[in-house]
Amino acid sequence: RRRLSHVVQQSRLQNNHMDAASTDVLLALTAPEPVVRYVEQRVRSAGLRVARVPATATVLRVSAPSATLEREAEHLELEKRLRPEARSCASERHWPMREFVLAQRADFAGAGEGGFFTPSERVFLVTALLEAVPVDNASFSAALAAGAVREVPPRHLSSLLRALASVGLLGEVSAAHCAGRLEGWRRSVGLLREWAWLRSSEPLALDAIRDYWGERTGFLFAWQAFYVQALAPPAALGLCIWWRRP
Repeated sequence: RRRLSHVVQQSRLQNNHMDAASTDVLLALTAPEPVVRYVEQRVRSAGLRVARVPATATVLRVSAPSATLEREAEHLELEKRLRPEARSCASERHWPMREFVLAQRADFAGAGEGGFFTPSERVFLVTALLEAVPVDNASFSAALAAGAVREVPPRHLSSLLRALASVGLLGEVSAAHCAGRLEGWRRSVGLLREWAWLRSSEPLALDAIRDYWGERTGFLFAWQAFYVQALAPPAALGLCIWWRRP
């Protein structure tokens, strides 16, 4: 397990030098070669792109074509940011998000550009597609036998990832970091760490943080910024009272 974590960490570092569109998710397996080949075949049959990380035999780089991501986004009713001119009602002006629909693709931010989906959206969609990859029990059992794996997966499992986990061959599924995607939030992290954002005219890039890390992390940064600002007046009042104490 420790060696696997080291391999995944090394693949993340190597991925910093890869094309940003080449990898969204890293799939680490603890499986023999016949099972790895079976996983590659099943993932490709689901319309995903898969390749092995250089210098590793069991860590796979997984991504998806734009058309596949768009179909999955519509299926999952993914909320996506709108273009300013496409915000037709008052609620969308205050909350510029709408469930993605292929027929209204031009209304969403990023349409006509290279990165239509944000990094966090791509990871979410590719992970959902991976979890939906079906397993063929007969072929999977044959791959396990060819790899001398004695465990037998339960027959009721229909997901490839669940079947791999049931026999202890799924190591880790993690998001891939790529060069060029990190710059938007690094400046905000530096401002927060040095408290410079309190005196800086540059606002925190909350949208960039959300786009890269997702909703929860974006909300955490937004809450921290609001909380520290809200504490400033009572802190100043408390300092004055302490200064004038008898």
